[in-house]
Amino acid sequence: MARPNKQTQFNIWYALAAMLRFFLFQSWWVSYKTVEQVPYSQFEQLLQQGQVAKIWVNENTIEGTYKKPKDNDRHRFVTVRVDKDISQLLDKYNVTYRGVVTNTFLSDLFRESCRSSSSSPSGCSCFDASPRTRAGSAAS
Repeated sequence: MARPNKQTQFNIWYALAAMLRFFLFQSWWVSYKTVEQVPYSQFEQLLQQGQVAKIWVNENTIEGTYKKPKDNDRHRFVTVRVDKDISQLLDKYNVTYRGVVTNTFLSDLFRESCRSSSSSPSGCSCFDASPRTRAGSAAS
C-alpha cells in the first residue's frame, strides 16, 4: 500500500484545522445569539419578577432559562455570582452590579512552577509577602 505524499498529508491537516475552526466559530455564534450575559443585579430582579424558569449554579456563575424568550430571541442567560453581603449593600442604593471571573491560569501556573523549583519553604520569593531578616541581624 502506497503512503500519501507529504503534500497530500499537509493539505489534509489544513482541511481538518479549517473544519475545527468552523465548528468552534459556529458553537460560539449560536451561544452568542441565544445566551444573554446579565448583571447579577438584573438577575435578582428577574427572580423577583418571576421570569426565571430554571437555573444551574456553578462555582462562579449562574446559568438559567427565561420563562419566555426575550425580545432578541435569547432564551438563556448567564451571570457571575456576587457575594450576598455586597449585593445587599448595593441593592440598598439601587446600584447595578455584576461579578467578574478573573482568569488566573497563567499566574497560578507560574506560582506552581516557581514553588517546585524554589528552595525556600514558602515558595517563590517574588510572591512572598512576609518580611525577611538577614542572618545575624536582630528581628524587631
